[in-house]
Amino acid sequence: EIIRRKTTNIGNNDISRKLYIGDRYRPNNTWEFIGAISADYETANDIGGLAEVIYTPNDYWTFRANYEHNTFSVPLRSRAIGIDADEYGLSTTYRASEIFNTSIGLTSRDFEDGNQNFNYFWRTDTALHTRANWKWRLATDFNASTFSDQSVPYFSPDEIYSVYLIPYVEHIWYQRYEKFMKDRFYLGVGQQYQNGFGSDNVGYIQYEQEYQFSDTKNFLWGSRYSLNHYDGSDVNKLEFFTVLQFKF
Repeated sequence: EIIRRKTTNIGNNDISRKLYIGDRYRPNNTWEFIGAISADYETANDIGGLAEVIYTPNDYWTFRANYEHNTFSVPLRSRAIGIDADEYGLSTTYRASEIFNTSIGLTSRDFEDGNQNFNYFWRTDTALHTRANWKWRLATDFNASTFSDQSVPYFSPDEIYSVYLIPYVEHIWYQRYEKFMKDRFYLGVGQQYQNGFGSDNVGYIQYEQEYQFSDTKNFLWGSRYSLNHYDGSDVNKLEFFTVLQFKF
């Protein structure tokens, strides 16, 4: 898997690159094991890795446990100054049907500078209407996050909470056997509360296209423009991302 993400906001620009090479082992329908090594594919720096265990006892429940060294999921400014983090995660998903599913989970990130982040989430995804090649769905996303150190030179609030309502639509332009082309459009509308700074509106729009060339090759690209609220100030962010997957 090859990932490239360019992020731009006020006074900061970042290009993140990641190459993952690994294996996925599924001994039966219940257990799945994933392992990979990672690195910046241009400089060969930021050597990392990930491991994930997935347990699916039936058609309704899925349990995940994962670890990643040098995770992507860190604040932009910490990436810019070279502070990496390790991530640990636990999550549970209940899939009632094609119409509704919900997930809860916890992630912990240990930064190289000693800062520690805990993030708790609850998400839902509900089908509103499905017709031929169109799917209209409604997602919700609640997050509660804490950081242990507020003296670091990147966004690290002691407590921050957010809730989003996310209507989105998926359209299949072409599908034949394992090949397809589809796109998705998301509109996220939410509220964020940061301890000491109160609450404010947040939101984003995101568009992405996905191409499945065969059962071994997949390509995804997209863009996301978001309005965030950091330490009492509005911060706009624009991201472009590409993900290329090969299976051997």
